[in-house]
Amino acid sequence: MARNSKFLVTAVVGVCIAASNVAAEIISMPVPVRTISPKEELRKEDFVWKDYEVNDIVKRNYLISFEQMDSMSVARMLAVGRPVAMRLLSRKVDVRKGELLPATFALDGIEIHGVLSCEADGLIGDVIKVRNPDTGSRFTATITSDKTLQVGAQ
Repeated sequence: MARNSKFLVTAVVGVCIAASNVAAEIISMPVPVRTISPKEELRKEDFVWKDYEVNDIVKRNYLISFEQMDSMSVARMLAVGRPVAMRLLSRKVDVRKGELLPATFALDGIEIHGVLSCEADGLIGDVIKVRNPDTGSRFTATITSDKTLQVGAQ
């Protein structure tokens, strides 16, 4: 047990020494003024700017501008007054679970049009599970650029 704690102390000291060799600067970073829950929209009015001493590693891994928020949504809860790690955010989804979307099934020149319910969140180009709300049948479908679903062969 003592050997493990000695290793841990050595590792922490090594990380601190390595971090102290990286040039730091003071920049303003957006921090939440309220707790923001997962899947909530990120709004500029929910943030204030605070000054922090940061290095290049922090600048790559934390939210440092509002432009970074444009295509992002909250993946994990954001705490009040704390810088936002990029790992707490995720790319905004194009379709949401439970959303009803127009769908097309095409095979050998025959097209069938209908409406399907998404069984998962997804981005354009993703293949997701969908369900026919009338029959309960389940399929996989590709999300197209116009936010419709394409089922079956093209």
